[in-house]
Amino acid sequence: MDKTIQKVRTQLVLDHCFFGSGCLRLDVVENPANCETAYTDGKILGINTEYLKSLESAAQKSLLAHEVLHVVLLHHLRLQNRDITLANIAADHIVNEMLKDAGFTIPSDWIQGRGKGHSFESLYAELLKENKGKKGSKGGKVGNQPGQGGGQIIVGEVREPKGKNGEQLTEAERKELEQDGLINNQRDRAIAKAAGQLPGCIEKILADILESRVDWRKELAEFFAQANRNDFSWRKYNKRFMSGGFYLPSLYDEFISIGILIDTSGSMSDEALRQVAGEVNGIRDFAKSNITVLYIDTKVAGVQEFEVNQPINLKAKGGGGTDFRPGFDWIQSHDKDFTGVIYLTDGYCSNFPAEPEYSVLWVLTEKNPSFKPPFGKVITIQ
Repeated sequence: MDKTIQKVRTQLVLDHCFFGSGCLRLDVVENPANCETAYTDGKILGINTEYLKSLESAAQKSLLAHEVLHVVLLHHLRLQNRDITLANIAADHIVNEMLKDAGFTIPSDWIQGRGKGHSFESLYAELLKENKGKKGSKGGKVGNQPGQGGGQIIVGEVREPKGKNGEQLTEAERKELEQDGLINNQRDRAIAKAAGQLPGCIEKILADILESRVDWRKELAEFFAQANRNDFSWRKYNKRFMSGGFYLPSLYDEFISIGILIDTSGSMSDEALRQVAGEVNGIRDFAKSNITVLYIDTKVAGVQEFEVNQPINLKAKGGGGTDFRPGFDWIQSHDKDFTGVIYLTDGYCSNFPAEPEYSVLWVLTEKNPSFKPPFGKVITIQ
């Protein structure tokens, strides 16, 4: 291994053992192809040794810590189908802001300045809106990217890991990597705390990552089960007696109808849609539910309807701003008798309708403490 890499890794272990532990776990590859600074995919730490040696000593440690923090934050598993350059810009803003707070030196030409108050997903959505209509960079090369704000460059990029067959990760492989990452974070946090070397800003973000998460699949199952209650219900009168003027409750053992409203304002990735579709397919079959899917930005941009035995294949439409009202207005104007509605969103909107008669489950695609709807239950998927 290059002596400079060895030296910097050793310094990182001694001075910042949380980052040092994470760095030692990555397989170092010297001067890989198409790497102008450094990169990680969660398994490999690729380093351009010429670039590393061009940095001052403090910045050399920052470069390696930068890559470790991408892995800690699971950025390699959150890229999904996003524009690779904009995703790296967003990730660099987040990482470099945290490194500065942790006492690392961030060179002036590294991407920085917009990381505070943002998650990776929310900053990416903001950048995507700012770059709408410009020539995309999806699938393009990521490295030194001048002009990203005062001549700042992407340094130490993050890449999507490959599966065991060298192809795209399967969902099972993705979940396994995420679980391994969370376990490593827990272990490294304990080591750093024992050594008195865990910065407060890192402790806070780790607490957010490692806190007990809502089992959203269980929440969805309970929501469908409650909607599909096999009991007498006054929501639907028994038609056998209505002709005689008697309005009696019916036994609610028939197929029910669920509305799924999806925020398509730019924050929901294709991978997230596929995951949600898979979960809803399984739970819907259990709950004997017909499904109507609405795609909504500032209007209802698309509608799909699925019968109880029909596989769900989501085809998202939209891409504008965000407004929660159009979907509920559509349900009312089309006289849909939904037992319940599930609204998938990142929660960055405050335009709510009046509370409807049916149950509403808000499913956030990322943690958003500012999201406080006036009705319904809120859960978060990670």
